[in-house]
Parts: sequence; C-alpha cells; structure tokens
Amino acid sequence: MNTEKFSKAFNIMENKKNNIKSNSSLKSSNSIKSSKFLQVTEESDYQIYEENTLKSFNIKNSEFTNFLNRHQISDYKEKVSNLFDNLVQLNNENKAILLSVDLKDIKPDIYKKTKEIMLKFISEDDFLKFEDMFLKYNILDKLKMSTPYRIFLYKDFNKNKYIIFLIDPHHLVITDKKTRKNKVYKNNINNDICISKFQKTP
Repeated sequence: MNTEKFSKAFNIMENKKNNIKSNSSLKSSNSIKSSKFLQVTEESDYQIYEENTLKSFNIKNSEFTNFLNRHQISDYKEKVSNLFDNLVQLNNENKAILLSVDLKDIKPDIYKKTKEIMLKFISEDDFLKFEDMFLKYNILDKLKMSTPYRIFLYKDFNKNKYIIFLIDPHHLVITDKKTRKNKVYKNNINNDICISKFQKTP
C-alpha cells in the first residue's frame, strides 16, 4: 500500500490520558460522541487500509450505503476525491476538521450498528485493537460548514501511520437527528455509483 507524508499528526495517547473533550461534542443520545483532538505534535505517514476502503457497499441491515447518486458526483470529486491527490490538504482547517470517535458508553444497538458497518471495511481484530483510537475527518464546504462527508481513520503506533479505512459520503456511520429525520439512507438506498470510480490510491 502506498503512503504519503502529511503533517497533521495528533498526540492521541496524551489526549486520551487527560480526557480532553471539545465543547462541541455531539449531544444526541442516539449519536456517538465525538470530540476534537487539540494538539499537533509530529509528522506521520498516511496509508489506505485496504482496497475495500475505496469501494462502495450497501449494508441494508445497518442502513448504510456509500454508493453515490448522480447528483453528488461533481461535489464529491471536489470535496473528497481531490483530497486523496494530496493528503496534506487535510491539514487545512478550511477543508476538514479532525475529531475523535468515542464508542464507549453508547447504547448497545447503536454500537452494534456502527461495528457492523466498520467490519465491512476493517478486520474484527483491528476493530477491537484500535476502536479507542478511531478518528474521523468532517469535510467542510467553502463557508467552513460541515458537509455530510466523513473519512474514518485510526493511528497505528507500531507503524507510526494514520490508517484511513472508511469513506462515508452520506453521514450514515454516525448519524445525527437531521440525517435520520431526512431519511438519508432511504433516499440513497438505490444509489449505484461506486466511489472507486473517483478514488485512486494515493
């Protein structure tokens, strides 16, 4: 797997020890808590987990799909695909914000759903090994507002690499009230355009 240098590495272990949480944590009881990591400390490598990371799947039992509809293509290419041409762009806070993903203390059914989705993209051994270190990029628009696009990753300290393992173009891995109210999965269940058409391994 190819790697690319990017300079937005975070001191995860220290933040975990100090339990530093952002005031912008999600408050919905049906959502998984997210909090910002605040400290940039070192350079690190970026790496794609495996080929499936750059593919689309429809997981009906978990109400997840990352297939695209035809109306998304231009926007997706601009906001997500282009980032993989040069991952250093993720350092730009005008383009993306990096958050931690806290899977602890959530309802068992929400945890089960999230795990089922992630296991399509990551092995169960790696899920259990790295679940306390899961991160996500929220991709921003030109007004610095969050879009539905999410990129999930974790830090592998043994390899000293950040591993991207899942691309979520509809905000369906970790949903919020707006996503559920708008029935985003139902509205995209018949999408048939695979993200692999627009993604290339960096």
